[in-house]
Amino acid sequence: MKNLLLIGAAAAALLASPVMAQDTSAASGYLGLGWSQVDVDGLGEGDGWDLNGAVAFPVSQSLTMQLDASYLSADGDADAMFGQAHLFNRSATGSFGGFVAVADVEDVNVWGLGLEGAHYMENVTLAGVVAYGQVDDLDVDAWGIAGEARFFVSDNFRIDTTAGWGDSDGGDGWNLGIGGEMGLGETPFSLYAGYDHSDSEGLEADTLTIGLRMNFGTGSLKERDRSGASRMGARSVFGALF
Repeated sequence: MKNLLLIGAAAAALLASPVMAQDTSAASGYLGLGWSQVDVDGLGEGDGWDLNGAVAFPVSQSLTMQLDASYLSADGDADAMFGQAHLFNRSATGSFGGFVAVADVEDVNVWGLGLEGAHYMENVTLAGVVAYGQVDDLDVDAWGIAGEARFFVSDNFRIDTTAGWGDSDGGDGWNLGIGGEMGLGETPFSLYAGYDHSDSEGLEADTLTIGLRMNFGTGSLKERDRSGASRMGARSVFGALF
């Protein structure tokens, strides 16, 4: 049970970090490696490593698809796998679409689906998601909402704030987070970091995440945010509750 909670909290923070990609006229995306430390109130601390990746590509003149996945290993004896598929329409002022998501957390199967959108302003992106999920092995249904504000200090440096709330058969939960990402000059690499606090029926967890991504394609973080794989997905389900 301890490993399940540690993995869930770390996965929430990882999913909260907006992914990067480039011009949707061609496939683009990233591969990343991250480290997380999770402190669950009453259960102690745990460390985890994750591999994460995403790709975005056009499927028509008006629609784009994003596929993203991650694998997390916590304390060397527990693991989790996540995958999501998004289909959405994007314009110069925003985007809107839907997604499906699946996860395996210590042999517990979770799936989700929902709607997501974003609004683009001069130096700010506001994003939100409404999601429904189910834990098959435990026969638990859940739904949730999440929001995110991405502030571009410069075209290649972004600060994020996130919030989510969810309700399930076993109670409700919420999470708050702050993070950021910085491109490393003209290289294809970027550094990301984040802090997330979650509370599920009084069980609190704090997660610190840092990592490195290698991006394929070109463009600044701001351009990538608005033309590539920047979907939020099932964080409101996997984050605030699990």
